[in-house]
Amino acid sequence: MKNLEENFGYQEKDVSLIKDNFQMSIEKISTDKILEILGIVFKEIIDEETLRTGAAAYTEINISGLTKEFLIDFEKFKNIIETNNQYSNCKFYFLDNNGILNIGLALSDHNEIELDVNDLLFELQDEEFIEADFSEKREEYIKPNGLRDQIQLLNPSKEVTQMIRYELEVVEIYNLLVCHSFKVEKLKFKMFKYPLDCGKKSDYSDRISFAVNPVLTGLNDNQTNSFDAGDLKP
Repeated sequence: MKNLEENFGYQEKDVSLIKDNFQMSIEKISTDKILEILGIVFKEIIDEETLRTGAAAYTEINISGLTKEFLIDFEKFKNIIETNNQYSNCKFYFLDNNGILNIGLALSDHNEIELDVNDLLFELQDEEFIEADFSEKREEYIKPNGLRDQIQLLNPSKEVTQMIRYELEVVEIYNLLVCHSFKVEKLKFKMFKYPLDCGKKSDYSDRISFAVNPVLTGLNDNQTNSFDAGDLKP
């Protein structure tokens, strides 16, 4: 942290200042430094063993329709974030699309779990977020006996994740940094279940989430870093 403060002059939690400083010097930042900054912005890198066992635990959930991973066209997603960066939050909602788990994206100035009339909504279709009102598919996910309730029945002591929230600036920083030294084709959101022992994230234990990986030509998932999800809601 000391070297980062000397080179970029920001405090660890000041996301806006991080963005302003690295944009002025991005060509001078080494790959190792980028990974270090990403680790600060995303708070943690999920280690390979946690992701492997968590993905296996998610796969073992005996419910049909649970998608194992989502692929997102990186450049199109990056463009959505850059052209709508007047919003403060980037919220990913779990949806029920005819019995299949999907995700929707809401750009919002609110951090509550409920959708707001002023939110800008997108639904993932064929690896691309398409502007669309997904509110009905969100209701399908959380309706009685829907996918959320089915997951809840298997683990009644834990809340079931409905939405994952990031600060939009954090997503924008990730997009800019992750493609600094590499050609990123897609992002992979890999579903997993947090282990019982989550350390500082004890509230997340045994809950479903996703890890974010860049998809790079010629590299496997275990050759790239998996970054944690944002705030799980509720």
